[in-house]
Amino acid sequence: MPALTNIHNRYNLGYHCAHAYPHTEKETINTLPATLKGVDKVVYECFFATQFNVILRHMLDLPTDYDFGYGETPIECLLGINQEYNPGEPPQHLANMFEWVENDYAKYKCNKWRIKTESRRRGDLAVLADRLEPLRLTDAGLEENMSYREIVEEWTSNYNVNCVKWLNEPSQHQPALLHGAVSTRVSEYAKLSPLTI
Repeated sequence: MPALTNIHNRYNLGYHCAHAYPHTEKETINTLPATLKGVDKVVYECFFATQFNVILRHMLDLPTDYDFGYGETPIECLLGINQEYNPGEPPQHLANMFEWVENDYAKYKCNKWRIKTESRRRGDLAVLADRLEPLRLTDAGLEENMSYREIVEEWTSNYNVNCVKWLNEPSQHQPALLHGAVSTRVSEYAKLSPLTI
């Protein structure tokens, strides 16, 4: 329990459901958590017994590399910490996940906040909806210079970037957001979501 308490003070403790559910469909959302199966049900009940706040949530599965925009990950973009004209700092509760880098990326020659490599590889930072969200389709992303935040907010405006200590790796995903994209050709992108406890 002391170890769990220490984790609880700094992170959300998270578990990716092992069984497949159509969990981005409205009808299924209304039946959860009652329809959890097997080990997922066991984990949910164990968490519930700790008297911690236990919530089923969708995590938006976003890239963790630096191919987005001007050398940013999507999470850095969502936090708005490296905006060209109005840069900010990481939120206080996430500050230990970031480091300040001078002249990051030779191509752009900029000083910036960057997610620490070990935190990025472990997936310590996650975009979580405050509740289970149904699949959404949108044409967001078809306009030039549309920010990543505008696209994600078509999924839900009730989301947060959280520190999470994951107990396992995600294995089951469902489409959460279908949106447009501007590239050499107009295409449709899909963002996936695992069901998490």
